Amino acid sequence: MPRRRSPLRLHLGITLISAGSLTWYLSQERGWHAAAAWLTSLNLLVLPLWGFDKTAARRGWTRVPELVLHVCAALGAVPASFFAMQVFRHKTLKPKFRRLYYTFFAIQAIGALLWLEPAARPW
Repeated sequence: MPRRRSPLRLHLGITLISAGSLTWYLSQERGWHAAAAWLTSLNLLVLPLWGFDKTAARRGWTRVPELVLHVCAALGAVPASFFAMQVFRHKTLKPKFRRLYYTFFAIQAIGALLWLEPAARPW
């Protein structure tokens, strides 16, 4: 009997490898700043991931584990995740899920402020 692969490793692996490859292309071949390339790549790849999860939920297929969506959001895909929640009307009735995304957003916004504005750094 063939061994089943973990949907967690499969989805996370495909998403992060694809995002890394696109980041490399944008930063090395197109001259983008690495952080901008990463955020753009990850956010572009997370949208179809949410769409696939919504389709899988409707059709009874193997779903994208929530941990994959959480990891992607924690790594910078919060804008695409919020957009996808509204467009696909997916995971919008889970307050705990949304609170976690608001937390990710707050942490990333503070990090971006500290990185972009040296005068705001407490050190």
